[in-house]
Amino acid sequence: MIPSVAVTDEQVKDIQNKTLNARADTIFERKSFKDSIVNKRCVLIIDGFFEWRHA
Repeated sequence: MIPSVAVTDEQVKDIQNKTLNARADTIFERKSFKDSIVNKRCVLIIDGFFEWRHA
């Protein structure tokens, strides 16, 4: 999810890696996701996630 505060392509790229995982237990607490969830901009509901390469 890309928050609405991202205006330029550079900001999107910078934020993209930091906001890859939106966790259900903290999604309403984190500023980067809260506005999008409250305004119903985008929600993807999944029942599983596989991190192929975790460093």
